[in-house]
Amino acid sequence: MAMTPRLMACPHCQFCSDASRDEPMGFEARGQFNGKAVRRCTRCGGGFFVSLRLAWFGGSPEPIPAPLWQRMQEVWNAQFTGTRE
Repeated sequence: MAMTPRLMACPHCQFCSDASRDEPMGFEARGQFNGKAVRRCTRCGGGFFVSLRLAWFGGSPEPIPAPLWQRMQEVWNAQFTGTRE
């Protein structure tokens, strides 16, 4: 049985994609932070939180403030790519 797409818009650039999948031209899964799933928009590079409730019942993703997102990107790059942005 195929999953129903869960379309979501990036709160930074309004790009729409299926939030339930990790897609090359969509939203990249970046783990969890304080009990919320973290996604990165592949279009604008912005980060946002997706609660479990949001993923199943709809709603608006929560943008991650720029200073926190920058730090999260630094940690991600250090742990998974061996580089720093």
